[in-house]
Amino acid sequence: VACAGAGVFTGILVGDACASMAGAVGLVLVLRAKARSRESEVRKRAIRAMPDAFRSLALSLGSGLSLPQALRCVGHHAVEPIAGAFKRAACEMDCGVSVAAALGEAAQDLRAPGLDSVVLALKVSRETGAPLGELLEQAAELAGDRIELERRLDVKTSQARMSARMVGLMPLVMIGFLSFASSDFRSGLATVPGAVSVAIALLLDGVAWLIIRRIMSVRV
Repeated sequence: VACAGAGVFTGILVGDACASMAGAVGLVLVLRAKARSRESEVRKRAIRAMPDAFRSLALSLGSGLSLPQALRCVGHHAVEPIAGAFKRAACEMDCGVSVAAALGEAAQDLRAPGLDSVVLALKVSRETGAPLGELLEQAAELAGDRIELERRLDVKTSQARMSARMVGLMPLVMIGFLSFASSDFRSGLATVPGAVSVAIALLLDGVAWLIIRRIMSVRV
């Protein structure tokens, strides 16, 4: 509905069908970028909070609490999305769900570094009674080191990412501006050669953007 409204508003404002379509597509791109940014921020928040969560879990288990009680205790003091995932896992265990299923779902929801190995260790400890304090402390240190490495990597590549975004978005901004400001450009865009030329230019711009993203996708 929002995309349709944006297209209709743009079409009325400019009086052109191509501009109406551009308005709808532009809103889709903006919403998609906002959703991806929100997901990235949630994941970064979970990664930053994992070392403290591992240490709290080690202290809770070391004090004699059961695994569901320890997860619930950590959930009460942790930040989202860790709090919700740990509380949900504890409730599932209380309701009869297996440890493997409950912890596996929590790990899938959080997708934080080191959590998979901790989940595996918790499963083994649940069955064998092996102590987990040292392993959880090592997991907290590894998670902290990973956070520091990702922070350094983000600082090193931030300027290059900004330059790539500016170069990639410049053709789109120019086409949008000319579509609004120039009636001659809209007339040329309505012809087959003009539409094909713009489509080829946008395709090449998209390919270049994908190549730049592939080059810049450095992971720790």
